Amino acid sequence: MATGWEAVYNDKSTLKQFNDDGSENSFGTIKQDELFEFRLYHRGKIISLFMPTGTFGINGFLYDTDVSRMKDVNYRLIYFVRRRKIMGQGKETNTHFIGFQITIDEKNVKQMINICDDVIQLGGQ
Repeated sequence: MATGWEAVYNDKSTLKQFNDDGSENSFGTIKQDELFEFRLYHRGKIISLFMPTGTFGINGFLYDTDVSRMKDVNYRLIYFVRRRKIMGQGKETNTHFIGFQITIDEKNVKQMINICDDVIQLGGQ
């Protein structure tokens, strides 16, 4: 698969960003309350976020953050693409952000991975 996302639900059903007929599902069509895993396919890599635990996966290797696997929290999916065009070069770059947001002691905490070309970085807020 070229760059695109896939939502895997608790019942193992899936929703792909791009359907076989070429049509596209928007991010808003994802049923967040039934989501088990969110995957991004990008340049031969599979970046996953497991929603029950807030654990990231990169090509099958799992990575926890300092707030992964917390009890009694609701991991809410974050996904967006930032498109940049460098003036004078005409070249556009896309950076994909995958992550989650949780509320701890009435404060929102975010953890995200960003993917730009072949670089993957983990960061929090």
